[in-house]
Amino acid sequence: MSAEHFAFCPDNIWQGSSPYTLAAYAERITGARRRDFWWD
Repeated sequence: MSAEHFAFCPDNIWQGSSPYTLAAYAERITGARRRDFWWD
């Protein structure tokens, strides 16, 4: 699921206050009840 989320909104990982790698992001959102998307 994290790869799909990243494909639609890579800014969640590469910008802002989230210094995550894709693997760390996947761990963070596993089991989350909601996912945020961010586009500029």
